[in-house]
Amino acid sequence: MAPKPEDVDQATPPGDTTPAPVNPRDVALQAIATKAIYEAVGKNLRTLRDEAPDAVFERGDRFSVRSPLDRKVKLGTVSASDPKVEAKIVNQAVFDQWVLDNHPDDCVDVDVVAATDAELLAVLREHAPHLIRTDVKPAEWVAPTVIKLSAAAGEPVSQHNEMDDQAPPAVEILEKKSVLTIDVEDDALEHVAELWRASRVDPFHQLPAAS
Repeated sequence: MAPKPEDVDQATPPGDTTPAPVNPRDVALQAIATKAIYEAVGKNLRTLRDEAPDAVFERGDRFSVRSPLDRKVKLGTVSASDPKVEAKIVNQAVFDQWVLDNHPDDCVDVDVVAATDAELLAVLREHAPHLIRTDVKPAEWVAPTVIKLSAAAGEPVSQHNEMDDQAPPAVEILEKKSVLTIDVEDDALEHVAELWRASRVDPFHQLPAAS
């Protein structure tokens, strides 16, 4: 008696390497799950890099991170940068006028062309020296010296180490934020997965916002 259709083995015959059909709904679900995890964990990583250094770590801190489940397993290193304080002149005209008014000895004569394009052509044609005027401006060494001294002091300082009401205007102190550098070992993922299953880490945990 012939076998019934439902009795026939429907399994893939031996040696058949045809891949099983992919369900697009499964792939779509995987894509959504992966994107959701990526965005949540990525946001936490950005917060850790941007906020944790100044909120949690001391600048220049460096930690070698090992698995709490197996101290022989190194997961990677985390280090907080220690950026230098910088200063910059934010209004060159105001700064130059302050040097002119308060430290004329630190200024030099500078020849400038006080002519329109048409007049300049006329100068070149007629060799008219009266169209050249001499202006006075801070010497080239003044601004770099102020920037260097101000950065070192953390506040505006003149080129002669004068501070407070004798310090130049238009000088701004820039204190950069510390950032984290995170170096992960090649095999860290499998160990992090173990820690996650053991509830020792939570990539979704959000760091409280820095005050």
